[in-house]
Amino acid sequence: METTLKRASAIVVIGSIWLVVMIALPYVLFPKVEPSISFDEVDTGGYSGIGIRINYVIDDLETWETLWNDIHNTSTVTPETPYVNFTSEVIIAVFLGEFATGGYVAQITRISVSTTGLIVHIREEHPGPSCIVTMSITRPYLIVKAAIDSTQSIEFEYEIVIRNCP
Repeated sequence: METTLKRASAIVVIGSIWLVVMIALPYVLFPKVEPSISFDEVDTGGYSGIGIRINYVIDDLETWETLWNDIHNTSTVTPETPYVNFTSEVIIAVFLGEFATGGYVAQITRISVSTTGLIVHIREEHPGPSCIVTMSITRPYLIVKAAIDSTQSIEFEYEIVIRNCP
């Protein structure tokens, strides 16, 4: 009787371990890859009329034209506002703020889909101490357009990378 009980307990334990392994195995062998949304660069630069760290998601022409004019309010001539089809696209604008030197760059590496909405992955490059940079105030920014629904929740996730120079 005692041997049968030990054998039954061992079978239950081994069966439980097997079940956990079978459930976990696909997640280990095939990790979940977040789907990405493609985007196109609209404009990028090292100086703009916006000196604060801020992000925008724009889904209408009036706001886009206002932002475009604010970006270029330090220029004597404002370039023509790039065309965006707001029936199917939105503008995502990333402004890093103001720095005392050059060498700072904003990049959007991808836009991924999460369970709660979208995540805009931003790579923010800073110059390392050995880098030769311009000695002037900079305000780096990047603007892209993407075919996404502006009513979705959109998060911005930053990765700050120090670029080492030879």
